[in-house]
Amino acid sequence: MHNADVCTTELDRLMYTEQMTRMPEHDLRIADRMSMAHALELRAPIMDREVCQFAARIPAAYKIQPGKLKMVLRELCRRFYPDEFVDRKKYGFGFPMARWYAGELAPFVQAIIDEGEIFETGLLRRERAQEIFDEHRARKTDHNFKIWNLINLEVWHRLFVSGQTREDVRAWLADRLGKADVSASPAAGVA
Repeated sequence: MHNADVCTTELDRLMYTEQMTRMPEHDLRIADRMSMAHALELRAPIMDREVCQFAARIPAAYKIQPGKLKMVLRELCRRFYPDEFVDRKKYGFGFPMARWYAGELAPFVQAIIDEGEIFETGLLRRERAQEIFDEHRARKTDHNFKIWNLINLEVWHRLFVSGQTREDVRAWLADRLGKADVSASPAAGVA
């Protein structure tokens, strides 16, 4: 989409890294899977090669300022839409992870904390993970992102540090989830 050699600012380098790693391997992939799972036809028109190349050439000062994101796109949209639409808060297809972790997935999260190999490395403290989970379940603080990261870190550790096969990790997850097979689930954590 845009050449790493022309990344002259830190913002350009960050955007290039995001564009080449997280977007294709995570954001676009999940959006595609979730839309297909619900029979929705999703399009990403701003991902057009020429649009991306043009956007990459825009000076950093026009891309982002404190408290203002997507400045050029917002100004363009003002030509066609009312300000209340252009300036409204972002919302999307969110999953109720906070509720799930405190409810029906709580036994699964507890199993990750109780049996997680990542704690044996000494990098994370099981007691602190338990405190975070207890706060989350008591609805004192929404820690769903930390819990999600913990689950994924455990999966990563089992795959790339412990050397377990994907099938073994899937089976371990399925057993903790109480399901026979999680391989079809896009939210299973193992692609």
